[in-house]
Amino acid sequence: MNLTSNGQIWAVVQHRLDSWRDAKIERISAPEPRPGEVLIATEAASLNFADLLMMEGKYQHKAPVPFVPGRDAAGTILAVGDDVEYFRIGDRVVATPNCGAFAQQTIAAAAVCQKVPAGVSIEAAAACGTAIPTIVAAVRLRARLKAGEWVLISGAAGGMGSLAVSYVKALGARSVALVSSAEKEQVVRDLGADLVIRTDKMPDLKAGLRTALEANNLEGVDAAIDMVGGDAFDAMIRCIKPEGRLVVVGFASGQIPKIAANYLLLKDIAVIGSSITRLFRDRSEAFLRLCDEAYDMVATGRLQVAIDSRHPLDRFIDAATRLSDRAVAGKVVLLP
Repeated sequence: MNLTSNGQIWAVVQHRLDSWRDAKIERISAPEPRPGEVLIATEAASLNFADLLMMEGKYQHKAPVPFVPGRDAAGTILAVGDDVEYFRIGDRVVATPNCGAFAQQTIAAAAVCQKVPAGVSIEAAAACGTAIPTIVAAVRLRARLKAGEWVLISGAAGGMGSLAVSYVKALGARSVALVSSAEKEQVVRDLGADLVIRTDKMPDLKAGLRTALEANNLEGVDAAIDMVGGDAFDAMIRCIKPEGRLVVVGFASGQIPKIAANYLLLKDIAVIGSSITRLFRDRSEAFLRLCDEAYDMVATGRLQVAIDSRHPLDRFIDAATRLSDRAVAGKVVLLP
């Protein structure tokens, strides 16, 4: 798929908020940056559960249809709008717009872009687009994880979870990785997980998780990072030690849990939401510094990025099916 001569590009287009399987691969007009925006030649994009939820109309923010989905894009800047100071044409960047990444060119606000350091491939950058900011915010700013502490990670073999396992290892903390297959178990062990618990072997996750921790001489964990919601959240909250922290990152299961406030009081624990939208909007210095440090860790090999599979743009449905079926171990990457 090459850029056409009449100023059009190929893109994934969702025409109604329904099944992502209805998405079409179409030619659309090449976008132009407005003030505060950059135009990126999209060399790689990665899929998130949030992308599929948005296409189905189940995400907290509903996009006006038709729209191009995709929140992670990496490539080279082709043009910059007015009032953009930090970026120049030719810069290698990774961007996290709410949508628009599943196309040959992506428009993104400069505020949600970061430069890709030398030593980090464009594919790895795309895989890290949402993952690095999300994990950095959850682990460092919300959980305030310290070296030596134990942290429980749900969906640990997925795109977010696998990066969390590696990041926790790099910080000198210890992780309990929740996975659902032997293949995923091996992935998280290779990334440095200190303890792996197989949820597919538990008929009752809510009761079984705490029992599994106790069988490994853990009375509980200091913190937990939940990307899944639903049953995983209900099981994890029972495993937090007094003064522990459970950080809510997302709801990949599609099920939003409810919390009884008296449980927080009796357990003496905190449940904390973690959203990167405000941090990007406010250009939080601590947040951006930690993100830059994380990308440098990728460049030096201290932080490992697991890529599950690569797909051309016109095989979007195959890529999304793999993600939806929870068959992934790492990030699914599109190559426009």
